[in-house]
Amino acid sequence: MPWIESHTVLLRHRKVLQMACALSVPPVVIVGHLHALWHSVLEQQEDGDLSAWPDAMIAQAAAHTGDSTAFVRALQEQKLLDGKLVHDWLFYAGRYLTNKYRTSNPKKLKAIYKLHQSVSKTDSSQTKVSPRSDNLTRPNLTRPDLTEPDQPKKKIPREVATSTGTSVETWKAYAEAYRKRYGVEPVRNKSVNAMLCKLVEKIGTEEAPAVAAFYVSHQAQFYVAKMHPVNLLVADAEKLRTEWKTGRQVTNGYAVQADRTSTTGQMFKKLIAEEEAKREQIHT
Repeated sequence: MPWIESHTVLLRHRKVLQMACALSVPPVVIVGHLHALWHSVLEQQEDGDLSAWPDAMIAQAAAHTGDSTAFVRALQEQKLLDGKLVHDWLFYAGRYLTNKYRTSNPKKLKAIYKLHQSVSKTDSSQTKVSPRSDNLTRPNLTRPDLTEPDQPKKKIPREVATSTGTSVETWKAYAEAYRKRYGVEPVRNKSVNAMLCKLVEKIGTEEAPAVAAFYVSHQAQFYVAKMHPVNLLVADAEKLRTEWKTGRQVTNGYAVQADRTSTTGQMFKKLIAEEEAKREQIHT
């Protein structure tokens, strides 16, 4: 029965988190897509070369039901696919393939290794492998995660690790409020997804959805004129969070009135001070 290695760090790996953020889905969904894809590749294209597979076929093999082109592009951007070649395929399936073909079909095994060695020559992050190596996919001898060798591992802030799932909730809250106000669906694309992740990082996972919905209801002239785009939500995140928390919207009219009140108050204070100074002079 075909099998591959699956490392426990995968759910928290930066590539998975970044891809989940780009597609606006929880990281566990990406882990499921990757395993479905790897299993399909091992059964149907065991050399890991998907150059003959159209994007729709790759997405179907991964059990992804959304935009297949965007899904494949996300895999490539995160280096989970090198073009149409499964990244680090021999580190996942190398031992299985070696055991299967070492004696029965060594030429095929050599061709598979040669295919992946051609990628390693143009990518310094890859490690050259040999079909005679006994260390492939042996427990505790493979790389513990997908991070390229000879590069320091990047620490993943806790907020980033948990933000993706909440960015989905934030989008739902924003989109629902937007539909109620404008009667249409708001624009959603890769840029919007990234901005929502940024919003979660700025104000926290618990408050982001509520602040997003509050923002769409905001009556500030600038927001209304722009029809409440996500970029303004992110730019004014801290201000909007304070307003949501206090239940007080600072509109243009409110700000002008506050400025007038402050100016008037300062003028009265000045007049009172002058009057008190005159009285002191008379008494002295």
